[in-house]
Amino acid sequence: MSSSPNRMMAILAGAIYIVAGLMGFTATGHIGFAAPQGGVVLGIFDVNPLQNIVNLIAGAVLLLAGLVSVLAAKVTNFIAGAVYLGVGIWGFFVDGTPANVLATNTPGHLVHIVTALFLIAIALSADKRVRALRDPA
Repeated sequence: MSSSPNRMMAILAGAIYIVAGLMGFTATGHIGFAAPQGGVVLGIFDVNPLQNIVNLIAGAVLLLAGLVSVLAAKVTNFIAGAVYLGVGIWGFFVDGTPANVLATNTPGHLVHIVTALFLIAIALSADKRVRALRDPA
């Protein structure tokens, strides 16, 4: 496996979101699946079971892409970054309303936006010469 910035970012972000998803389940045993008010993780992040599942899936996709190839990581970083940017911005508009199906709060919105900016920046700036889906062994 190469030391591509895209691969490293995808693996790191994937691992972090998997851990976040698992940690979230420790705080959401009594919370409705898509409840707008969630349990609290690390004393600041509101989560519900739906957000935990989304974190696990996003983390697994990022981690897998980072393990597959530079191109897979690059494309996944960009797409995940775009989605997280949208979710982060969307969160500010739905916070405190029934539409907040991920039970996110301001710290969560900020984490999503920061994650998005890192993912997009690395996807657009690193590994510019990627040509093949699979890295040569």
